[in-house]
Amino acid sequence: MKTPTLIVRLAGLYLLANGSISLIQISQSVPAEARFGGAGAMTMISTYQMYAVAGVVVGLLGACCAGRVARLLTFDAGRET
Repeated sequence: MKTPTLIVRLAGLYLLANGSISLIQISQSVPAEARFGGAGAMTMISTYQMYAVAGVVVGLLGACCAGRVARLLTFDAGRET
């Protein structure tokens, strides 16, 4: 495995883990925030939830397709390996 591919895969795994943990924490905090914070807290939670889901999706793509993403990011698309 080449270095750019390894870096992309590790970054994807980090985003996947970070997004998953964030989603778990958000799901555990929703009842308390909804009781005390009202509608403003729910808007903030939905924004964080959207970023966490985006992190999971990007992390999954980065971890699964690390070779293609690394070639795209390093402008090495002409060479097939």
